Amino acid sequence: MAVPRTRQKFEDQTNIILNTQLIRTYLQASYRYLAMSKYMDRADMARPGFSKFFMEASEREYGNAKALMNYINKRGGQLDFYTIPTPARTTWADGLEAVTDSLNMQKEIQKEILDAHTQVEAAGDPHDNDDIRDDSNLIGIVFWRRR
Repeated sequence: MAVPRTRQKFEDQTNIILNTQLIRTYLQASYRYLAMSKYMDRADMARPGFSKFFMEASEREYGNAKALMNYINKRGGQLDFYTIPTPARTTWADGLEAVTDSLNMQKEIQKEILDAHTQVEAAGDPHDNDDIRDDSNLIGIVFWRRR
C-alpha cells in the first residue's frame, strides 16, 4: 500500500515525540492550571483574579494540545491518548506561591519543547522542526502577555 501523500516525510519517531512529549505535556499543564484556578476560586482563598488568570492559562495549554492533535491528523499521523496524572500539587499558600509554581512549570514546558525540537531535527522532518521552533520561540512571550 502506498504511503498517503500527507504522511510522506512524517516519521514515526516524530509522531511518537509529538504524542508522548508535547501533547501530554500541554495536557498536564492544562490540568495543573485548572487545579490552580479552582483552588484560588475556593471560598477560603477568594482570589478571583488569580482564578481567572490560571483558567486562561489552562485553556491556552489545552488549545496548544488541540492544535498539535490537529497538526498530527493533517500530516497523516496517529493520535495516541494517555492517562493524565493528577497534579502533584493542589494547594498553594497564596497567589505568589502559585505564580512561582506556574513559572517553574513554564520552564519545564519550554525544556520539553526544546527537547522535542532536538529529537525531531535528528529524525529529519524539517516541516515539524520549523513548527516546533516557532512554538518554542513564542511560548515565553505569549504566556505572560496579557490580552
